[in-house]
Amino acid sequence: MSQIELLQLKSMLNQTIETIDQKIIENGTDAKNGLHTIQDEVKTSGVIQSILGTEWPLGIKQIHEKTKRLGKNCCYQAIFKALRELENKKIVEKNNKKYQLNKEWILETDRKIQKLKLNYEIENKTSS
Repeated sequence: MSQIELLQLKSMLNQTIETIDQKIIENGTDAKNGLHTIQDEVKTSGVIQSILGTEWPLGIKQIHEKTKRLGKNCCYQAIFKALRELENKKIVEKNNKKYQLNKEWILETDRKIQKLKLNYEIENKTSS
């Protein structure tokens, strides 16, 4: 890999890390010790993503029932709002009133993770 390719890859990784950092900030910080924590399991949208990651397509009512079973007590309107937000972000897609994770989002997320892993491999090799 050329030096230019490495710099481009590192730039893309830095953008990904900035995005991840922004998500951490949006999801809250642990006020007790000041460390950032990801609270997707607690957030409605995170629970919805987890549900749709294991079973799809599902309607709003089915998603609402599954969130209740997982211990996330939120109203139907909160589910609806979170689904619309996820749909606007192109994380989920709706077809015939049923929702599932957007396959393009899944592939893009996988590409970002692969780049992150590659960068860590490069960093480990250059650090050694």
